[in-house]
Amino acid sequence: MNDIRLYRGQRVDNDELMIGWYCARFGMPSIMDETDLMAVVSETVVQETGIKDIEGNMCFHKDTCCYKDDHDRVHFGITEWNECFTGYYFKAIDGDEEGNQDGQIEEGMFKIIK
Repeated sequence: MNDIRLYRGQRVDNDELMIGWYCARFGMPSIMDETDLMAVVSETVVQETGIKDIEGNMCFHKDTCCYKDDHDRVHFGITEWNECFTGYYFKAIDGDEEGNQDGQIEEGMFKIIK
């Protein structure tokens, strides 16, 4: 696995999302891809988790995803870092208290919906 992680952020000039390497340019948070270095809104900058969803899409911190529990029930969660377990987890957001617990992310076992 590649230890260099990409970042995603919303461009200041046109609100589009940009994926690349994070840097600070003149004190302004910026993301650089293969061709451009663009200023981004600092509150929108998130790091890649290193995990891909069922369709092979890169998952980023704070992405909203859907996944199934051990009983085949569909749940929704946000990817969050868990310092205690030093790994990414789903933070449940669907309000289904019964059977819906925060769970560790497994590659290919979820779908990004946002």
